[in-house]
Amino acid sequence: AYLKGIQYLEKITKDGFDAAEFYFSLAIDRDPGYAAAWAGISNVWVSRLQLNMTTREAGLPKAKAAALKALDLDDTEVEAHRMLASILAWSAWDWEAAQRSSDRVFELDPMSAAGLSSYSHFLMVMKRPKEAMSNIELALALDPFNIRIQSFYAVVLLCARRYEDSL
Repeated sequence: AYLKGIQYLEKITKDGFDAAEFYFSLAIDRDPGYAAAWAGISNVWVSRLQLNMTTREAGLPKAKAAALKALDLDDTEVEAHRMLASILAWSAWDWEAAQRSSDRVFELDPMSAAGLSSYSHFLMVMKRPKEAMSNIELALALDPFNIRIQSFYAVVLLCARRYEDSL
């Protein structure tokens, strides 16, 4: 159920997010202590928020509660820390706390392609473009066919005003 949730999450569509939520919830029904599935639920809601598929009022509490539940179950769950960093950065605008959550991601998994990708966007906003570019390029080298990483790469290139490259 968890792997099916991941498969549908990566479709990056409304139907994909709905199916992902269903499968992550099924994994949780089977094992309520499965932190990765809780992180998956958080990722669904963070993704919906980022793509304006839900309101902040509806999505943010669900995204945050699921990330915190995952971390309560397992403080080493990388994706839960990544989701918390995203929530702290893009919903709470708490840059220092987001940095700490990102640091924890890389403490646990220095080669997290998803973490490097997300963090690259954060670094651009923090006006650290060289670091952002090196992070996104490493993420792309680690997982070159991942559409989310490709999307973040385009955003970083756009922020760097490399418009032709971003296309």
